[in-house]
Amino acid sequence: MIQVAKHLGAHVATTASTRDVDKVRALGADEVLKPGGLAISVVGPPDPHFAAQLGQPFLKPVTALMSRKVRGRAKKLDVRYSFLFMKASGAQLKALAALYDNGTLRPVLDRTFGFAETLDAMAYVEQGKANGKIVVTR
Repeated sequence: MIQVAKHLGAHVATTASTRDVDKVRALGADEVLKPGGLAISVVGPPDPHFAAQLGQPFLKPVTALMSRKVRGRAKKLDVRYSFLFMKASGAQLKALAALYDNGTLRPVLDRTFGFAETLDAMAYVEQGKANGKIVVTR
C-alpha cells in the first residue's frame, strides 16, 4: 500500500515497529506515524464507521465488537483505527499488474516455502510472523 500511495502522489505516514522503520522508508514512507495519527487497514476487522458508510446502522454494535481489540491497541498507541473496504476491480488489478511488470512497484517477500511445507507456511501467516508476502513453490 505504501508503494501504491506514493505512486499516486500521496504523502505517506505509516506505522511500523522500530526494527521496520528503515524498511517502510525504503518502500516510500515519508514518515513513521506519530501519536494522534490514523491507522487505516484493508485487512483488519471493520469498525463502526464502516457500518455507517454502508448505511446499515444496526451493524454498528457488531462491527464495534469485531474491532474492539484492534481499536483498543490503537488507542494505547494514541492512534485512531479505521477500516477501508476494498472492492475487486479488474481494471485496477490490470493497472497494478502493469506497475509491477514495469518495476514501479515491487513485491515485499518474507519467506519462501516448498509445497511440502504448505501447512508450515499457513501457520507462519496465522501466527502473525509474516512481514511481507509468503511464497509457496512446487
